[in-house]
Amino acid sequence: MASEQPGFWARVQRASVERLHIRLESLVVLLALSTAMALLSPYFLSLSNLLNILLATSTIGVLAIAATFVIGSGGLDLSLAR
Repeated sequence: MASEQPGFWARVQRASVERLHIRLESLVVLLALSTAMALLSPYFLSLSNLLNILLATSTIGVLAIAATFVIGSGGLDLSLAR
């Protein structure tokens, strides 16, 4: 008897668990790096450093939101027209 392929919902659930696992790994690495930097440098958890990090990431965040709207609205054209 041949082994049956898993059903659609089983594959969806497995993919969902794998994505969650990757996100949790990323969170654990971020927390480990933040803890290490906080222990190594007394300035890492200062208010001025946190504001500098927010300022640097806000620029990228605004550009990412704009790019999301362009791609989502279909305004991105990658065709090679002559």
